[in-house]
Amino acid sequence: MKQIVIPVVALIAGAGLGYAVHAPSCPVLANDDAAARAIADKAIGAEFSRPSEAEATDAVRRYSLRGRTYPGATLTLGSCMPGAYDGAEAACPITVTLSPGDRPQSHSAGFRRAGGGWEVVFWN
Repeated sequence: MKQIVIPVVALIAGAGLGYAVHAPSCPVLANDDAAARAIADKAIGAEFSRPSEAEATDAVRRYSLRGRTYPGATLTLGSCMPGAYDGAEAACPITVTLSPGDRPQSHSAGFRRAGGGWEVVFWN
């Protein structure tokens, strides 16, 4: 019995410690909370490049997702942070409706400048 209890306790303790170490340090901001967005931008430094909502919408409309593009997509851009991987200049929470009549979906997207505009680098 002891041979099973010790590994189970170690696994639970390790998972708890891992969560505590990697838990987000700030809450996700609501897309429509302009004051919170301004505070977050000031806190992280507003000097990095990020797309406007129109530029992000155009990039999402050109992005190929599972072999399809969504020229009728609309989105709301949340508070962006400097991109951390995959060459993204900005990582942003977005609420996107891929086609008229679809239900809005929340995602994270990374954007970078390319060819005089913005493109989607990653989509989670």
